[in-house]
Amino acid sequence: MVHRVSSALSLEPRLAWWPLLWPLAVLDQWVPIVIGFASGVICFLGATSLKPSLCYDDLLDAFGVHGISGVAGCILTGIFVSESLGGQGLAKGMAIGKPVGAQAISIIATIVYCSVLSFIILKIVDVIIGLRVYEAKEQEGLDLSLHGERGYDL
Repeated sequence: MVHRVSSALSLEPRLAWWPLLWPLAVLDQWVPIVIGFASGVICFLGATSLKPSLCYDDLLDAFGVHGISGVAGCILTGIFVSESLGGQGLAKGMAIGKPVGAQAISIIATIVYCSVLSFIILKIVDVIIGLRVYEAKEQEGLDLSLHGERGYDL
């Protein structure tokens, strides 16, 4: 069920942001739907296949939904600029690789920017309050040691 909802959620950003990317473009109505559907399928595969293969902890599939479908939507936006695919068309003599390459560069820049800032924030939090609880509190259980109540009565 979570994966179905995640796939549906990935449609919304592709559909909502499309007019902001090319405000003067006259697009066929099917283009945002195709981008949303493709992003949904790709993020579903990312959440169900990528997470187990890379063994990362992501309870709500936030990376699979927002990260993977964001990258897919960004690349697909560069592809659908072609006039034959419903976009505003390319400049004379321009190949499809130019807008797709520009989108790929923006993805890489965003990943680098977010990684650097996340690392800085992580280090600041580590210095101020630390990133882990004491082992004794962890053994006792965080519900009891931090909140003073039991989360589960087993």
